Amino acid sequence: MKKVGFTVDYTTDTIELRCSKCNMKLMDYMIQNDDTACALNGVCLKCSRCKRVIMLMKYTEAVIRQGCVIANNKTVKKI
Repeated sequence: MKKVGFTVDYTTDTIELRCSKCNMKLMDYMIQNDDTACALNGVCLKCSRCKRVIMLMKYTEAVIRQGCVIANNKTVKKI
């Protein structure tokens, strides 16, 4: 899997979380600007297209922002 760089547009206030296998949109995360607090703890996401199940444990906002790319004026992270 190709790693993407740290590029975040702070003017947009949401980050799209997408499946890394099939690129389907799983959820939107609204930025709170608190890098140390646990943002997504114990959240399970299931991709309805490829049936992949992702369990997010101890995700802080800094981890979510890391690896984001900007595409079509939206901030996107593939997990």
